[in-house]
Amino acid sequence: MPDICDPARMPEDSALSTARRRAAERIGYDMQISQFLYEYWLLSAARITVVERTLLIIQEIAPTPRLQAVMRAALNCQNSRVRSKAALVLGGKIDSIPLLQNFLRDPDARVRANAVEILWGRKPEDVADIFNEALTDLHHRVAANALYGIHGIDPPRCLAKIEGFATHMHPRFRSAAAWVIGKLGDRRNVSLLKPLLVDPNPDVRKSASRAVGMLRACGA
Repeated sequence: MPDICDPARMPEDSALSTARRRAAERIGYDMQISQFLYEYWLLSAARITVVERTLLIIQEIAPTPRLQAVMRAALNCQNSRVRSKAALVLGGKIDSIPLLQNFLRDPDARVRANAVEILWGRKPEDVADIFNEALTDLHHRVAANALYGIHGIDPPRCLAKIEGFATHMHPRFRSAAAWVIGKLGDRRNVSLLKPLLVDPNPDVRKSASRAVGMLRACGA
């Protein structure tokens, strides 16, 4: 088990195929993998690469109830990087919005940002209020992910909010505006980047330049 869960010991494709085969041959194999994960993430020397690989394996072989159990366990893990990876890796297969909302209350911004990201593309009636609340988050990445999610529900409102981000007093929010523009991949929004390309903050200018590159790459 440590071999398939460690990227340093086995490539991802081989690990996943091995896990699928063993899960088909052994009843409760997903429970064994989960138990390995619970014990491993408590170790002081736990490596996040092993945690992420193990989460990928669980996502691949475990039924939904097991995924939910791992998510609930991750909520109580003291390591914020574990909580963050659990939200991102397993969240896409979790339909329970209340369970996912627990990650949105996490004190670590990375966890909250990932929790917002895995809600992209879900039914508007399930996530609109969540995105609106996350939009007020004090961390730029959380708010930016919420803004991108809003675009799938109400594009005009998203663009109006981008303008607000682009004039925000904090440069990280202005950088976040550039990221959202690039992520949307629509060259019709390039005018929103113009003031960011000449922003007095070098990080904002760099983000705006990357956004221009993202738009070009999209061929939009």
